Amino acid sequence: MLNFLLHETFRANPVYDMAELGCLNYPEQMALDSLLANEEVFGVFKPKLASNNANYKIAYKDVALLFYFLQQPSTLPNFITCQYDDEINKTLAKLVLEEVLEIKVDNEFISGISASKIIYKDFEKKPSDELYLAGLSQKAISYALKLHGLDTRSIASRLYSYNTVPALKHLYGQLTTSHDIESFLYNGHTAVWNEILYKKWQRHYNPDANYWLSWFRKGPENSIQFYQHHTYKMYISPAIAAMPEAFAKSILPLTNSNAFSFKIGASRHGLLRPDKFVVYFHSYNDLLAAAGVLEETLTGLPVQGVPFTAQLDKEGLLSWGVDAPRKNYPDNMEGASWRLQVTEKLAAAISQAQNTKCGEEAMEYVSKRMALEGIDCFTWKPDYATQN
Repeated sequence: MLNFLLHETFRANPVYDMAELGCLNYPEQMALDSLLANEEVFGVFKPKLASNNANYKIAYKDVALLFYFLQQPSTLPNFITCQYDDEINKTLAKLVLEEVLEIKVDNEFISGISASKIIYKDFEKKPSDELYLAGLSQKAISYALKLHGLDTRSIASRLYSYNTVPALKHLYGQLTTSHDIESFLYNGHTAVWNEILYKKWQRHYNPDANYWLSWFRKGPENSIQFYQHHTYKMYISPAIAAMPEAFAKSILPLTNSNAFSFKIGASRHGLLRPDKFVVYFHSYNDLLAAAGVLEETLTGLPVQGVPFTAQLDKEGLLSWGVDAPRKNYPDNMEGASWRLQVTEKLAAAISQAQNTKCGEEAMEYVSKRMALEGIDCFTWKPDYATQN
């Protein structure tokens, strides 16, 4: 997919200055507080002019050294070429597409979307209309590409909430507390709650994260270690009216599976969002095994669907993603959310595409940028989803 860039000529993009972390002013340091202790971070690339539409970018040590080396146009230095591999090739491509470096083409230096033809080989388009969630995700990107005048954080927020049902006053307006939500889910399923849920699962109460009703499997095997590894998560996304039935029918299969935790939105808004019901697993194979049972158990339920997740069944009721290792258990429940990471990266690509491209070209550029991040915009499967 990527062309071999080893022998190309590059230069540092003249619209940026390099600033070491210690040379930043106080507001800038506060904005980058989480990076100050990261020994791999040298500083930031700062746009020289506020009017040139460039954004601050993090400068890691090796990239900073390369940026200094390329103040004058040159081929790559020895410390890059001596360890050249596919990952370095990918990093160079990202630096050019993110406009930190420029690449020489026909006696001029270009970067960003203009450089995509020299960065990429022919980009194979794959049909996405066979998968409901892939088509839904493409619609979300098309929508976001039309949101001109928003910063990347606002675009990411719109993407993350895409396919949420509007909270109209007449639509489940009686669901105002977590107790209301539990009563709504209970809905006469006495045996499920008393015989399975209360005996096999433990409610997790966190006053700082009361927007979820969370359960953990009872037993000593459920230690905090899962937060230190990749966590596989399955989304169950029925329409809100079908949530009581979906919840009741899911408890026994989840109890018989290797799921160690699940959570449900603890408010009306939480049940109107697409990712309203999330189940956690230690491994991909455990997730697949549970999905096979749930697909048969939940067949026929109306589907809402979670954008930017990999579809597991025919209808899009079930899908999955992978959370990176988390810190500060149990308070940072959402710190490494798969969809948060995806929508933030999508927003950056969309923001850049809006400046120079439109229509199919913009969509293709976004897909290419996401591929460099290890995300396939046609399946939304993480490229590090190991079969363990």
